[in-house]
Amino acid sequence: AKMKQAIPIEIIPLCKDDIFCLHPKQHSNLGCIGPLVVVISVGPHLRVMDWQRMEIHDLRSEVYFRQPGHSLQTIKNAIEYIVIDCNPTGLSVGQFLQAEVTLAKTSDLGSNDTQVTCLSHLGAILQAGDKVLGYDLNNAVFNDNVLQDWPKLVLPDVVIVKKVPPTRKKRTWKLRALIKEEEEGVYQSRLKGSRDEYEMFLNDIESDPNVRSNLNLYKDPTMWRVTEDGAVVHPAREEDREDVDVSLDEQLLDDLVLGEGDDDEPMEAARESSDDEDGK
Repeated sequence: AKMKQAIPIEIIPLCKDDIFCLHPKQHSNLGCIGPLVVVISVGPHLRVMDWQRMEIHDLRSEVYFRQPGHSLQTIKNAIEYIVIDCNPTGLSVGQFLQAEVTLAKTSDLGSNDTQVTCLSHLGAILQAGDKVLGYDLNNAVFNDNVLQDWPKLVLPDVVIVKKVPPTRKKRTWKLRALIKEEEEGVYQSRLKGSRDEYEMFLNDIESDPNVRSNLNLYKDPTMWRVTEDGAVVHPAREEDREDVDVSLDEQLLDDLVLGEGDDDEPMEAARESSDDEDGK
C-alpha cells in the first residue's frame, strides 16, 4: 500500500539583510550585543551582527524559538541612498569593516541637501559615489510589540544593508529551477516584485562567496558553445564578448549547450565525440 507522510516544519521568519531586536535573554546570552542586529546569513544557525560593536554571533534555532522575534525592517522596505563620504573607523570582523558613512537619498538629489551620517559594516566595499540600500528608521512605522522589550532604545537614523551593484555585465551562468507557470489574474506589479527579488538573489550569489558555496552554478547554454574541436568557449555571439562577466567561470558546472551544427547535448559528450574523431 502506498503511504504519504507529511512532516511539519517551522521556518524562522527572518531573511538575510533583515534587522530585528533581540529578546533580552538572547541579548544577554550573546554577550549583550545589539539589541538591534542585522541578519547576515540564514542557515543551520541564524547569523546576526551588531554593526556598532562589530561582533558576529550565531543564534541557534532552538534558542531563537524560545523567544521568537520579528523583522523590524525587510529588504522590501529599503530605500536607495548615494554615498557622499566613507571613513573607516578601524574596527573590523571577518570580511566586514566598520566605517562612518555620509549618505543622501537618491530621490532627494537636486531637490534638497539633506544628508545623514551612520555607522556601517560595509566600509570595505563602499566609496563616494556608490549606491546602497538602507532602512530609514526615522520615518519608518513599527508595530509597538516589536520594541516593547526595549522602551528606551534609541534607533539609528539609517541602517545600510546592501551595496547596489553597478550596471552589470551579462552573466555566463544560470541556476537550475523548476518551471513555474505564472498564475492567471496576478497583478503585474506582483510579478515584477518577484522578478526583482530574484534578481537581487542573483546579485547576492555574485557578490557573496558564502551564498555561492551552497549552490551549483551552471554554464548558460545561450552564452557558451562547443566548437568543432570540442572546446567550450563563450560568449556565443562575438559582439557580446566585452559585455560578459567572466569572474565566476572557474566555478561553473557543465550544462546543456548548442553545439555547432548539432542538437543540444551535454558539453562532456561533445568533447568525447571530438576526441573520438581526432583518434580516427
